[in-house]
Amino acid sequence: SVTSIGNSAFAYCESLTSITIPNSGTSIGKHVFCEVGIKLPKKYTEDRRLIAYKAFNADMTCRDFQYEEGESYEMEGKIKLCECGFHACTNPLDVFNYYYDGEIGKDIYIHEVYLSGDIDEDNEYDSKVCASKIEIGRRLTIKDINEIISNK
Repeated sequence: SVTSIGNSAFAYCESLTSITIPNSGTSIGKHVFCEVGIKLPKKYTEDRRLIAYKAFNADMTCRDFQYEEGESYEMEGKIKLCECGFHACTNPLDVFNYYYDGEIGKDIYIHEVYLSGDIDEDNEYDSKVCASKIEIGRRLTIKDINEIISNK
């Protein structure tokens, strides 16, 4: 029956080690899962691309850049976490630390992405990483996200 999880609802709750997000109609606020106790190991594809998760606006934009599912993008030059490059999180819950209020599947879509090339991942607070290459994978449902975080 939960339809909204407010800003910072579970922030800094390191004792939170599991959660199930309601399957539909759930609006999630900013920083909801900031530094919680749900940690996930990094995962890689067979060809050594880092598997990560990225949220997009309903029109598949992020910071005014237009993305398309199934497409790959590459940038030249030096990348730096939180400054320059393609950003994503290796833990799907950390995605909510960077995207504002919205209903998942209506205002915000979360996709699995594959990162390669130069990677900057020196982030002590969460699983945010930055890469010079990104491929946009499948759109995730809430059920998919719940499975990812429960199969640590």
